[in-house]
Amino acid sequence: TEIYTLSLHDALPISWPEGNGRLVAVLAKPAAGKLRTGALVFDVEPSRSGVVLRYYDPAHDEVVQVEARHAVCAMPHFVARYAVAPLRERGREQDAVFDYAPWLVANVTLRDRPEPHGFPMAWDNVIYSSKSLGYVVATHQAGSDYGPTVLTWYHAFAGEATLPARRKLLSASWADLAATVVADLSLAHRDIGEKIERIDLYR
Repeated sequence: TEIYTLSLHDALPISWPEGNGRLVAVLAKPAAGKLRTGALVFDVEPSRSGVVLRYYDPAHDEVVQVEARHAVCAMPHFVARYAVAPLRERGREQDAVFDYAPWLVANVTLRDRPEPHGFPMAWDNVIYSSKSLGYVVATHQAGSDYGPTVLTWYHAFAGEATLPARRKLLSASWADLAATVVADLSLAHRDIGEKIERIDLYR
């Protein structure tokens, strides 16, 4: 068993211009020469000695098989159910175990920063008494706390039955959804409506 000691002393502060790419680079460094990127894993199957993994290598147009004692499959369940043999064999019966809440994400472009209400704007902001997940200031890595910016606002409809919530979200108009976003942000920034230049919505 190989044990890697990870030092992040040269990776501070908590946010970087390259985002989580900094963490990926630090984590990848001890495994240099052992990583396979740009490959597509399509079959993970338990074996007597551990696990057999098969992936397609497009650079060489070939399928490669790897045997290991253990494998960590870090992928969404809706992908894993096709790639991981035991999940694939269970078929649709396993879908009842996993339920994905619909999300609404809005990128709100502002011509100027709104006035704070109760507390100054931070990088990650949670709005008191709101059902949303709040917002992040998407331009925080630019190092400026004034002038134009973009707020990325999130709402997960996790407290409702999934199918009706998804149907409701998909049937809502842009105007209705945008009004919801503005009303929520107005709880923290009363003048935000007059600062908005554009709202992009993603369901």
